[in-house]
Amino acid sequence: MITVISDTNQNLGLKSLREALKLFDPMTHDLVLVSVSSDDESPQAVCKIISRKEAYDKLRASKLKAKEKPDKQRTDVLKEMEIGSGIGQHDLGIKLKKARDMFGKGYRVQFTLVYRGKETRNNKDVLTDIQAQLADCAALNGEPSVAGKKMIVKFVPTVPKKGAE
Repeated sequence: MITVISDTNQNLGLKSLREALKLFDPMTHDLVLVSVSSDDESPQAVCKIISRKEAYDKLRASKLKAKEKPDKQRTDVLKEMEIGSGIGQHDLGIKLKKARDMFGKGYRVQFTLVYRGKETRNNKDVLTDIQAQLADCAALNGEPSVAGKKMIVKFVPTVPKKGAE
């Protein structure tokens, strides 16, 4: 036995499943389980008759809400750019242009300076060049760290995000 509620929220009383299925047109309406009572003596379910359009609209609304949530959760993204210590000025300019675009979107950027072979790890010319050229849109975040044959430098944007005006 189930308690049946109509699409206009009227209690239609206790019905058998077969009787409940005869109360509506199955082409335009559905019988939806709302809750189940777990009484030991007489387990009882509450079902509601709803139109298919109403059910579809609720499903669409819940999917739209689920799509919107992940966009708001992204707070701080770190992008990485890897460069060699012998990078040319033109190649460095292209990397810095991409980094400026990332700063404009609000991303933090990590430059990884890779030393190959017997290149000196004390060579900070590329690092000072990067810092000087990005001074207008980014600031150095902490001190450069050395890990094996890599020097890691992180920058944070100092300009506001595009579209936040």
